[in-house]
Amino acid sequence: MEYWKEQTLGDCVSLQSGGTPSKKEPEYWDGEIPWLSPKDMNGPRVNDTEDHITKEGAENGTQLVPPGTILIMVRGMGLANHFPVCVTQRQMAFNQDVKAVTPDDSLRTDYLAYWLRAQEGTMMQIADEAAHGTKRIQTDRFLSFPIKLPPKEEQKKIAGILSTFDDLIENNKLRAENLEQTAQLYYEEWFEKFRFPGHESCEFKNSPLGEIPKEWGVQKLPETVKIYRRGTQPTYAEDGPTVVINQKCIRDYRLSFDDARRREDEFNEVLFLEKGDVLVNSTGVGTLGRVTQNLEELPQTTVDSHVTIIRPLDMFDKHFYGLQMFQNQALFEHLGTGSTGQTELTKKALSTMDVLVPPQSVMEMFGEFVAPIRELAVQLLRRNENIREIRDHLLPQLVFGEIDLPRQDIGIEVNP
Repeated sequence: MEYWKEQTLGDCVSLQSGGTPSKKEPEYWDGEIPWLSPKDMNGPRVNDTEDHITKEGAENGTQLVPPGTILIMVRGMGLANHFPVCVTQRQMAFNQDVKAVTPDDSLRTDYLAYWLRAQEGTMMQIADEAAHGTKRIQTDRFLSFPIKLPPKEEQKKIAGILSTFDDLIENNKLRAENLEQTAQLYYEEWFEKFRFPGHESCEFKNSPLGEIPKEWGVQKLPETVKIYRRGTQPTYAEDGPTVVINQKCIRDYRLSFDDARRREDEFNEVLFLEKGDVLVNSTGVGTLGRVTQNLEELPQTTVDSHVTIIRPLDMFDKHFYGLQMFQNQALFEHLGTGSTGQTELTKKALSTMDVLVPPQSVMEMFGEFVAPIRELAVQLLRRNENIREIRDHLLPQLVFGEIDLPRQDIGIEVNP
């Protein structure tokens, strides 16, 4: 647009660096303040982080930023594949691989965040390699990057259109989370508090899992599954026929394909995912033990060698079995063995796990009850994929001035 103002990022933004409080000072860690690193930058808005610091930690070695701050990744191998940009939804700190970007009065924060996201490909191109091989975006290159700015009122309109999509995505995500939490609460009610239909006349007995109804059983995990094994190390190819799930795809009990990759080599077809398969992250610190369940038909989809597939026997209702594994996420983490940074969830360790086995009729009754809840959660998350596709199509057109807003009426229709 001819009336948009041309300048550089250095003319209209300032940068702030983060840092890491000393890990040798335990009083700096496990507090209430979110501390963001690149692994937390999984979407345009960040509400919380894996790691937290205390007030003392925030005052020693890092920086605090308020809600509404843009954070960008400037160092890390992840820059070879994407350029994470997110906006904080609460006060938080961040590490040295991330910078905070603050616009001046000529530039709206929400518009700048979308503009930066639209520049992902170009930002990846200006990333070079530090001496040790890590990708980085140098400050001088970033600040010399050109930007064309529309008037602030037009910035507001553009950001408003795009934020409508992000609001829809966030609402669907929250609805899906609430539905899944509801299903887990029903599991606890039926199979931990034993308030299932007909429980009033139930007698109890001792078991490895504590007191359980007399007619119920407990088995070791290998006795309850068709397979429990990890995937293989794939040969990746951008246009490969098979989708590969990795550790980044498993978070908050959800299965996301945002970080999935593709493989071109052949492998054992038993590792193609089936509906009902439970997936468990099985290596590393911080991600080990995370659980999700595949509730869809996913042709040509598998996992890599860092993820274990647990496929229950047909006698188990998939919802009952999956939710039982969800309840054991802390146990999976505890079963990890090995040195710091090399922790593994081995097949031998999994073999020690006890699985509750109610009568098949109880499992099936439970499955019929929670299936609509969990299936709606999956539908909401898949609906988000369509919304993202529309948003990402509009994003560069809007921020680069390819759509004349005064003449273009953009409508968004959303199914309830």
